Amino acid sequence: MQKKLNIIATDNAVAQPQPSERLSRRKEAEARFDRLWLVSPEQMNPLRNIRERERLDRTLDILKGIDLQSKRVVDLGCGGGVLSRKLRDSGAEVDAVDISSNALKL
Repeated sequence: MQKKLNIIATDNAVAQPQPSERLSRRKEAEARFDRLWLVSPEQMNPLRNIRERERLDRTLDILKGIDLQSKRVVDLGCGGGVLSRKLRDSGAEVDAVDISSNALKL
């Protein structure tokens, strides 16, 4: 049985950005992350320190109980693809998504 998504409240008084403003913000974010990947790619590596490695290991532990053979999964914010490659190696078909084109080139 699939659970419902309950929306408790919405606030219509909040001004929504105009489409051109959203596009501008997105372009700024893309540029910022592309620069980070060029200047300091190690900063984005999930294996760079013990806390990040533990987070990745916990994620993989959760997925151990799931048969990924022939499943299609998406890795949002894939970065350099550490998790994407592990999912692929487990038999999943992976769509890797990231805001930075420099990250995706890896």
